[in-house]
Amino acid sequence: MKIFYLALFLLFPSLAYSQSPCPGLDSINYSGQWYHTVQIGSQCWLKENLNIGSMMTAISNQKDNDTIEKYCYNNDPNMCEIYGGLYQWREAVQYSIKRGTRGICPLGWHIPSYLDFRILDTTVHGDGNALKKIGEGQGTNISGFSGLLSGLGSYSTFIQLGTNANFWNSYSFYLLNQDPYEGVYLGLWNDSDVILGEYYNTDFALSVRCLKDTAGLLLQSPFGGENWQIGSLHMISWGGILENKKIKIEYTTDNGNSWILILDSAPANDGEYKWTIPNTPSAKCMIKLTDLSDLTSISISDSIFTIHKDPCPEISTIEHGNKVYRTVDINGKCWFQENLNIGIMIPGNKTPATNGIIEKYCYNNDTTYCTKYGGLYTYPEMQEPGICPTFWHIASYDEFNYLMQKVSFDGNALKKEGEGTEFGIGYNSNGFSALLGGCRNYDSTFAALGASTIFPYNYFMEPILIDLYFIDGNTSATSFSDEYKVGVAGGSRCVRDDIGPLLLKSPSGGENWLIGSTQKITWSFSSVINIRIDYSTNNGTNWINIISSTPTSAGSLNWTIPNTPSTNCKVKISSTNSSDTNSIGNLFSIYQIPINPCPGIPTVNYAGQTYNTVAIGDQCWMRENLNIGTMIDSTQNQTNNEIIEKYCYNNDLVKCSLFGGLYQWDEAMQYVTTENTKGICPTGWHIPSWNDFATVKSFVSGNGNNLKEIGQGSGSGAGTNASGFSALLAGINFNGTFNNLGTSTIYWRSTNYDATHAYKFQLTSIDTNIIGNPVFKSGGYSIRCINDSTVSALPVELTKFTTSVINNNVILNWNTATELNTLSFDIEMKLQISNSWYKIASVSASGNSNS
Repeated sequence: MKIFYLALFLLFPSLAYSQSPCPGLDSINYSGQWYHTVQIGSQCWLKENLNIGSMMTAISNQKDNDTIEKYCYNNDPNMCEIYGGLYQWREAVQYSIKRGTRGICPLGWHIPSYLDFRILDTTVHGDGNALKKIGEGQGTNISGFSGLLSGLGSYSTFIQLGTNANFWNSYSFYLLNQDPYEGVYLGLWNDSDVILGEYYNTDFALSVRCLKDTAGLLLQSPFGGENWQIGSLHMISWGGILENKKIKIEYTTDNGNSWILILDSAPANDGEYKWTIPNTPSAKCMIKLTDLSDLTSISISDSIFTIHKDPCPEISTIEHGNKVYRTVDINGKCWFQENLNIGIMIPGNKTPATNGIIEKYCYNNDTTYCTKYGGLYTYPEMQEPGICPTFWHIASYDEFNYLMQKVSFDGNALKKEGEGTEFGIGYNSNGFSALLGGCRNYDSTFAALGASTIFPYNYFMEPILIDLYFIDGNTSATSFSDEYKVGVAGGSRCVRDDIGPLLLKSPSGGENWLIGSTQKITWSFSSVINIRIDYSTNNGTNWINIISSTPTSAGSLNWTIPNTPSTNCKVKISSTNSSDTNSIGNLFSIYQIPINPCPGIPTVNYAGQTYNTVAIGDQCWMRENLNIGTMIDSTQNQTNNEIIEKYCYNNDLVKCSLFGGLYQWDEAMQYVTTENTKGICPTGWHIPSWNDFATVKSFVSGNGNNLKEIGQGSGSGAGTNASGFSALLAGINFNGTFNNLGTSTIYWRSTNYDATHAYKFQLTSIDTNIIGNPVFKSGGYSIRCINDSTVSALPVELTKFTTSVINNNVILNWNTATELNTLSFDIEMKLQISNSWYKIASVSASGNSNS
């Protein structure tokens, strides 16, 4: 608690001053020091700069620590005796953003507001000299304000003594893209101007003048927005004209509909009351003061504040990924109190894959740093499912912005006690407890341990840096950065979802879910206890039950997709107690992959390896990446030496068997530049051209997900393989380094661009895009072979095909116009409920015939 000593002397006007003191109040004693008063127009001012508190040297920030702290110019206590103390804005207003707050002023006085200074400026007709003491610049002091050109503190230095005076007011504002938060001041310089409405960084140290309250009773704290924990002690404080008055103190938990007594009578001139917060949690609390001598004189909190349990209502800890995290309630939002530490550590020189596996960096590739500071995550990795518990999410830009506003953009308020040095020492006023855990840079190095911490976030749909950015030493500020460096990895915090109406989250619409696959139905955090889940295949006309009752607290349900293909599917969740309480998603599709082997060429045997084929439109493709040749080291170039050479990811032959080989363009083309060349493909096949890939892109309507195998990519980049192309995100080799396994694949086109570049066909894990720009021929990329003939160019030209049933026998009739090298017609059959064909007969063909 900050202790103030106040004595009032009601005296006759002093003969030592030509200007009049305030009527009936010549001077006051505040914490052992006398201050004179002066009446200027309608306002009663202290005539000297405030000089209260314990002096600290200007090597660190003043703190919210129950002790008023001041700087003295040049760290000399004698300067405080002459010019008064110098205070940072937050210290001056005592960490309140209420305009006209008492701050460090005596009881019944307050830090002037912007309007107060405007009235003063108007009273002296804008003449700054009228406010300056004689001898200070061109001061005339006809007002009696007696301003001294006391200079200011700028971080660890002191400047402008004898040239200017600056006085904080209680108004401040946040300017977007300025760092961090600005306090408004009144300035007096050597000339006659009055500087009004300008602002300094709140870490600057300025003088303070106090102004007498004029309101009959004025509640100062809590004014609104506070977040007070049950059982903790907090000060109810007030100002105004208080002499010989008693007040009643009450509070409400329902926004003023009813009031609960705290104290039936207290001396008003006490100015404050220490209140033990009762066990009445609510986000709609206010305090009311009533003057018992005038029941119409009432002062109420400006807005509601919160009384909360410790630390978050009903959830003090949560277990996630074999680690227990503490929670902290900050202004009604429930946060993890520690950084996330979940997932598998990968080395700093590796790029995490969007593959459903949570991957983290540990500082200097040392797991002990993860244990202390949490893992370091890139923004894309933060989107992996399950990185936060059910009903929790990665903190957003808006949530971080709100958090920083609540601490007036003071980074020290968010840092754990003792983190940082000098002006960057944390005091953790709201329990966020940030540690300066450093980061992993976009160039794969680690930096800034003990100096800063960052939390990457998504803003305007781009992964950018940086949300919270704490710097040790020179500043305590938080900041935003618009620097686009998606590879940077920092800390990550989870925030609990807001309780809201029952809301289906997934499927949200547009998904393509494969028959037989397992998909997750998810829903929002709500007060509904149990829900029923149904789905429809006809846009909601009829519903089929998935589960009759499941706890809403589960947050999700794994659903094995049934054999009910449709493009008009919906999911509905509804309360088991009230079917009218429900949420229905948008249309999605249930489908079966149409794996159609190329007619007459279901497989290809090439160099001892069997490849499957797939017909996509009128094209015949291999379904697997080519894997032919002798593996060489990734640092070597492939050469024209009559031996086909390949790279295997990470120089591992197993990777070639899984993902195929990686080839430089010249090697793939076998050192020719002719489009559609055979290259390293089998006879009758060729390296796809620009047009070949353009055709398949058009067939899937430009949606790369339709080309990716199920399980490749995630979120908006999740593969559906609706075409049967079955692309794997096989990564690349560039300049001897392998990367992008699980996040990207590039196929060579046989279309040349120039001497050093050729065209590519690229798919990525994060979206549906298909990329086709030219790249260096020296890169090692995948190869898919396409057949020289179109699917329609079959060896048989069929002109008629009919069926009939006679006595339960199925009769097939067909005619051909031509047959080329045809041995026989195989007749196959499948059941409607089956996906497999099997041979039931064979009829001899004509070999070669034009009739």
